[in-house]
Amino acid sequence: MRMVSRLSHFLVMTLLLLPGVVLSNMCSMSFCECEDSDVSCHGEGKEELELSSSSFPSSISTLSLSNMAKVTIKTNTFSGQEDLKELSLEKIEKVVLEKFSYSSSSLSTHITHFKLEDIKQLQMESGNSLDHFPRSSHVVFKNIGLKNVPTGGLKLYTDTMRIEDCDIGELDRESLYSESQTFLFINNKVGIIKSNAFFGSSNTFNFSGNDVSKIEKGALSLSFLSSEISRNTFHSSSGSALLSLGPSPVCVPDPSAYDYPDSSVEYKVVSSPALTFHANYFPKFSLTMLDLPAAANIPLGSLDIRDNQVQCDCQDIQELAILADFDHLDLSEEERRETEFGDMMFKKEFYSSSVCLMENGEEVRLKKFARRWLEVTETEIKCTNPEERKQRQSSKKLIKSDKIETKDTKNALLSDEPKSEKVKEIKKESDTKSSVNSNKIISKNNHSSATLGQSLSRIILILAFLSTLW
Repeated sequence: MRMVSRLSHFLVMTLLLLPGVVLSNMCSMSFCECEDSDVSCHGEGKEELELSSSSFPSSISTLSLSNMAKVTIKTNTFSGQEDLKELSLEKIEKVVLEKFSYSSSSLSTHITHFKLEDIKQLQMESGNSLDHFPRSSHVVFKNIGLKNVPTGGLKLYTDTMRIEDCDIGELDRESLYSESQTFLFINNKVGIIKSNAFFGSSNTFNFSGNDVSKIEKGALSLSFLSSEISRNTFHSSSGSALLSLGPSPVCVPDPSAYDYPDSSVEYKVVSSPALTFHANYFPKFSLTMLDLPAAANIPLGSLDIRDNQVQCDCQDIQELAILADFDHLDLSEEERRETEFGDMMFKKEFYSSSVCLMENGEEVRLKKFARRWLEVTETEIKCTNPEERKQRQSSKKLIKSDKIETKDTKNALLSDEPKSEKVKEIKKESDTKSSVNSNKIISKNNHSSATLGQSLSRIILILAFLSTLW
């Protein structure tokens, strides 16, 4: 028994002397300060801290941890802290969240601020790591490294949720759930965003400034009232990330509809959805990336699409150009794409307002590029190099001009006699006609002179006769 007791005492002392590992109440640590219900721990970048339900005083309202090597939050750590309002972890190399790290059961408490910032590696041991986290006013995840967010990993109910400047390897299906007034996912770098990775609803949803290596079909499965999707780079896609995006109008009771006690409640739309789709870049573009059936719920005046970018690759943009710019042509049914009006307008606005990037970095209006590179024939619309097409058309015109000139020459000259003989014959015929006309004129003049002579002789005889009478 003495040997067992001594061994136990030795193990306890050894654990207590290990650098950076904390097992006792936080308020006894030299790098922690406890004042009333506020607990603050600021290390030197070497400390490793494990938090459990026994790490705190009976009731705390704020907890702030910073500048440590590692922090592990074990299961049920905050289950008894009903007065906790602010929780902050900053400048920590690694943070590990075990399953049900906050609480294994639902709590009726409310957190005003929950912030994780400058965390080099955030590890979630399961998709239940943040289950039963209380409803919050403000949640901020900034400059965090996340290798993987499992399904259900970030399921939070909050008024404002902000995920910014994070490096995320993979967002699994239904990994990021938000029921919020404002949800901001901005300036992040993400490897893969799986289908339905984003789900829930938010009055304002902003997905901007992100660099996404691959995004799957229906990845953004949220309903919103106002949304901005701008300045993102989508390197590749397996379909439209917007396919399940759901703009939803907001309805409220109309007071004028039930002035009387027996009147039933009626609702009217007080705010229509709005979408801004601005300056996104698609290095490898396909028409399916723009499938947005719910665009029918957005008034045209609330649809702001401009300055998006694609590569100047005729094969990539051909299908979009035919749909948006050559739809007046009577193409076969196989070449027509059945598209809802709202979805069609979304694609047409994208086509009309976007630019494409040439290999030399020059920007060209997408519509101008498409009209230069697409050739309309009797049977199809196909991509052809405009310079080669111009040379081909010039050659055809030259050949046609030569044929016309040859035809005119043959009409002017008889095929079986030289040109000089033809000219001589024409001259001879002309001389003959001139001689005949001259003879006719001379004969007519002689006849007139004879008639005049006869008249004068008669006048003289009459005068002579009259003189004899006198």
